[in-house]
Amino acid sequence: MAWRSENRKGILSTVLGKGVESKPLPDASKVNIQMPAWLDRSKWQRFRFDQIAENVRETGQPTPEDSATYIA
Repeated sequence: MAWRSENRKGILSTVLGKGVESKPLPDASKVNIQMPAWLDRSKWQRFRFDQIAENVRETGQPTPEDSATYIA
């Protein structure tokens, strides 16, 4: 679906609520973000997908009961 510029404002105000002004985003190179102390990526481990999930290659349509676990 292509977003037309005239539709974006209406869609965003529906999602974000009325009164949200559209301001230009700040220059990303000038943004200084402090990460929380508990988010220390140096201690993270990498896992292959098959180590943390089951890769099911069956095709089908999810049922309402599957909605919590189905990823398309």
